[in-house]
Amino acid sequence: MIPVALRHIMLRRCTIIIVRPHTSGWGIVQDYTDDLAAVENALRRIVDRVGRDLHGAEWAAAFGISPSVLDRWRRNQARELDRRGAGIAEDRLIYFSDFGDLEQIILGQWASFEPVFLDRERTAVYLRKLRELRNPDAHRRALTATEKALITGMAGELRTQVTRYLSQRDTPDEFFPRLDSLRDNLGNAFGHGGRRPVIRVGDVLEFVAEGWDPEGAQLEYHWTTSPGATPPMQDWSPLNRFVWEVRPDQVANPAWLNCAMRGPREPHAEGTRDVGWSIAYTVLPRRG
Repeated sequence: MIPVALRHIMLRRCTIIIVRPHTSGWGIVQDYTDDLAAVENALRRIVDRVGRDLHGAEWAAAFGISPSVLDRWRRNQARELDRRGAGIAEDRLIYFSDFGDLEQIILGQWASFEPVFLDRERTAVYLRKLRELRNPDAHRRALTATEKALITGMAGELRTQVTRYLSQRDTPDEFFPRLDSLRDNLGNAFGHGGRRPVIRVGDVLEFVAEGWDPEGAQLEYHWTTSPGATPPMQDWSPLNRFVWEVRPDQVANPAWLNCAMRGPREPHAEGTRDVGWSIAYTVLPRRG
């Protein structure tokens, strides 16, 4: 049984629920770094969403983000592109920000983010403590079990607040999951319009889809290509990435990459899925 004193840790006047009793000991996620990565991306998403809702594409300037900070994000982006090579290119600069940047934006623009996080003092404590705990190497020591549990509790609460805000913001009674983006490593994306991109037999394309569930549930993706006698496909799984190596029997105009997504709740919005998107290509024979 976990001592009562360790179930609630007081930071200033804020109570953080960190774990619940578990028959096998501490109820801590095996790899707390997953919690840190998830909450960091949730904060990036809400900063981008609130900024765009209030100020459009120029939200960074409206939030007072300095050119030097934006340059640092661009350098981070360039390093990530070099590391990934021909992989998917994330074009939203906020996803190359540091945790401290997100903390400063949210607290510095509190009037904009108060509808999301509600309590400024508690949010400030959570963000400060997560920033400190996410880099234990700076203190030249390993995290304790209590600190790992703190990460799980604080990260979970912040992510829940982001999910709740987004679900209420979009439609008050939203039930179905949705796709937010579908793009390839050549810069093509669903909904961009224009001429069909031209690819050739032997080309290798990598796709990534980003979905959202109003209850924060895990989503599943189903990938297919057409035409072709035995076209590459990927059955339902949590994998939101797919690689398509174009085959000779797929020469066509159009040829399709199809991505379906579903959440765990039934009924689904569209038969066995909640949503499906496709990107059309013109596939030509191999050169030479």
